[in-house]
Amino acid sequence: MAKSVDEARPDPRAARSRDALLGAGQELMDERELAEISVREIVDRAGVTRPTFYAHFGDLDGFFAAVALERLRQAFDLVDVPTGPVPSAVVGSVLEPVLGRLQEHGAFYAKVVRGPGGFQTQAHTIGFLVDRLLRVSPLGPVLRSGPDPEGTAEFLAAAAFWLIIGWLDAAPDGRPSAAAMASRVASLLVGAAQGLPGASRPDDK
Repeated sequence: MAKSVDEARPDPRAARSRDALLGAGQELMDERELAEISVREIVDRAGVTRPTFYAHFGDLDGFFAAVALERLRQAFDLVDVPTGPVPSAVVGSVLEPVLGRLQEHGAFYAKVVRGPGGFQTQAHTIGFLVDRLLRVSPLGPVLRSGPDPEGTAEFLAAAAFWLIIGWLDAAPDGRPSAAAMASRVASLLVGAAQGLPGASRPDDK
């Protein structure tokens, strides 16, 4: 049976309450360690009820992972992604503002990846990056032309994820700039994509 228009339309109240919870989560997770944050604090700051929290996220681990993923989405929303085949320099220029934003919140990401909900955060983040690589990034057509698009994208996403986490963990005075790191990650991604059997090169004319 087909859904009615009302049934198919997203509930704006649910979207508002979820956004309020995610916003409260970002503030609290910036302020203190994850183990010190309670559901009561989150819902009080967001202005919603405990049942609303559990309806959206299930538990604190899932909530922490969702907050981290939302902040990552916000970082990627800052950039315009070029279309068509592009060289690694252009891929680096796309990554630079994203890494700059991640660097601003480096302590947050290090905390959430290794704290409660860390495994979910890792899995969800890598899944998000897989989707970006295949469907949004300039490398998408290259990866999709290879023999195992999903597997290759997951491999590259996981490698990039841990490389970037290690970069965020480094002491500020020994950490390469966001531009340098973006160039490094882009070169590795493009180099790997170029080596795929039968895949077109990202910088082919």
